[in-house]
Amino acid sequence: MCISTIRGLGRCIRNYSGFSGRTVNSIIVALGFHPLHGTHDEFRELSKLLVNCTEHSSTEGYRRLFKYSEKEPFFKTHRQDIVSHMEQKAAEEKTDIISMVQDYFFTKRGRKPTAEAIGKALWDSRHIFLDLTPLYNYFTHYVLCEMSCAWYSYLEEQPI
Repeated sequence: MCISTIRGLGRCIRNYSGFSGRTVNSIIVALGFHPLHGTHDEFRELSKLLVNCTEHSSTEGYRRLFKYSEKEPFFKTHRQDIVSHMEQKAAEEKTDIISMVQDYFFTKRGRKPTAEAIGKALWDSRHIFLDLTPLYNYFTHYVLCEMSCAWYSYLEEQPI
């Protein structure tokens, strides 16, 4: 099956990534596309953006994703879906979520967040903590990274 619409791309990413349709559509909108009514040219642009995020760790997608102030609300809205996905990924990698976050997401920063900070950011849904903003930002970028990888995997199997 050849996908040629943003709606189809979103469905594919949901199937390959495991994120909910709500989370996938929110990222598509944040990137500047309409999840249901995009043109074919917009589909190709979004596809290229996602491929670039995977192949080249392109910062274009990350810059387009959200304004800095919108990342915390995105994370708070989609916290359950993101945490569930991260827990599943950690289990697949035979590690725990705290170690995965420390090792995977903060290797370039040099300073790893504490287990307490990660736990508070992921599981304390009553609050958003200003001092944990870098974690919320990385969790939001995690979603884009995983969505990009899901689309890339699909394209490896079924080129458009």
